[in-house]
Amino acid sequence: MSPVVPSLPPAAPDDPVVVGPQGPVFEGDTVELVCTSPDNRLIAWERLDRMSITDELVFMITGRLGRSTLRINDVRVMNAGEYICRVGQATASYELEIIEGISMFEREGEGDGGEGRERREEKESF
Repeated sequence: MSPVVPSLPPAAPDDPVVVGPQGPVFEGDTVELVCTSPDNRLIAWERLDRMSITDELVFMITGRLGRSTLRINDVRVMNAGEYICRVGQATASYELEIIEGISMFEREGEGDGGEGRERREEKESF
């Protein structure tokens, strides 16, 4: 499931802009944060808390000049936090919020009269 990326908000002419999902995401989702730089400069990603974003099984960075996407696969609560897009000395940030403990089966079962819960319980009983 690809997250919906909102349109870019206005910013100072030389500042980078980063956008991502509107609101929190669920554990297990894939998240994409997109950073753009109006002057096609080199873009770097980091976390405010300096935790590594180099694990290639979880994080994938594509593009570096003018537009860059940070993709976070199978997000976990430990991936929550502030992600920073840096272009020279200018920065933009995005606060990633993650809702823990909701399985795919629980989300599929929303509004179905509990059938999703029953499918989850059947799966867990094996």
